[in-house]
Amino acid sequence: MSTCYRSLRSLYFPAKSIQTVLSKNLHTHLFDETPHRDLYSLNSLLASYVRNGNALASWALFRDMHSTRSDLNAYTFTPVLGACSALSLSGPQRGKQVHGLMIKTGTEIGTVTKTALMDMYSKYGFLGDSVKVFDEMEFRDIVTWNALLSSFLRVDGLAEEALGVFEAMRKEGVEVSEFTLCSVLKACALLKAFRQGKQVHGMVVVMGRDLVVLGTALIDFYSAVGCIEEGIKVFSSLHCRKDDVMCNSLISGCVRNQKYEEAFSIMCMMKPNVVALTSALAACSENSDLWIGKQHGTTPTAAVWAALLNACSHNLDVKRGEFAANHLLQLEPNKAGNYVLISNFYAAIGRWDSVEELRSIMSTKGLVKDAGSSSITVTCCHVNAVTDSLIN
Repeated sequence: MSTCYRSLRSLYFPAKSIQTVLSKNLHTHLFDETPHRDLYSLNSLLASYVRNGNALASWALFRDMHSTRSDLNAYTFTPVLGACSALSLSGPQRGKQVHGLMIKTGTEIGTVTKTALMDMYSKYGFLGDSVKVFDEMEFRDIVTWNALLSSFLRVDGLAEEALGVFEAMRKEGVEVSEFTLCSVLKACALLKAFRQGKQVHGMVVVMGRDLVVLGTALIDFYSAVGCIEEGIKVFSSLHCRKDDVMCNSLISGCVRNQKYEEAFSIMCMMKPNVVALTSALAACSENSDLWIGKQHGTTPTAAVWAALLNACSHNLDVKRGEFAANHLLQLEPNKAGNYVLISNFYAAIGRWDSVEELRSIMSTKGLVKDAGSSSITVTCCHVNAVTDSLIN
């Protein structure tokens, strides 16, 4: 038995993890059929597991393939390297042993495979190994160059070197992609390099690149360099639907640059989510006179108040949580789910008397919690009235 074989066979996962993988993602007869299935279908299955975020299943299948077959090729190892990258938090042992097996079997070839190696080593934090693989490559495509850019950006303090990679790309005549420009904008944001970032924005416009893809990166850049007004212009210039990621980015940028009213205006335009509402809470914390809907004439919906209340529960923000609860009950005084949500808030801050009082109110009103709503187990209760401002 070869050293590589013994090493790979030694990398077992806990029995519970393997059982979970098998029960949820693999047919129980798959491993028994591995020697009899064609390599193409097995390689496709490996890649499918990685694409769907199931690195454990991919690794388990690879181990079985390695123990029963001798015809593994570069198309086998490429998705396995992706699985090793996804499992990087558990250490570099798997990836290094796979690389060693690739060298031994002569499958360490091709741009795609070597790019996967670069990405794996950079995610392990081994920048030198990633650069070494890049230097050894005879042909480098745009994906390879982007992988090198990402490798430098993953290391704190090397944003300037990442810009050097971008300059080298341009000298080599490599056609940049949206991913390239997003990475360069991230480097400019880290360096607070306004002039260079503005030049990249110009390239985006001149080259006709997709602003929908690059919009969030541009907003993040302008926020980082203190020019959030430019980020707002980018946001306003997009006539397509803005997704939550872009909205969250602009809300956070507005708060960071003390543009509180703009942050709340954007928040009230979108479906509330924890990221946006956490930024809104930060705005309130920095400017205690600013309350949602009071400064710019916008009336938040019950969904906004409910989401804000949920964020207050996470942040244990008593003052703003009670403010949100008050407005929520004013808008929807007879919705059982609201009382459950407010009960959860009071439980989070240890106000068990208020939790019990809310239960009493629900009982008096004949409200029954919605299916799927969380209930609270009260372990310590003292019956006091909930503040008048909350229930009136």
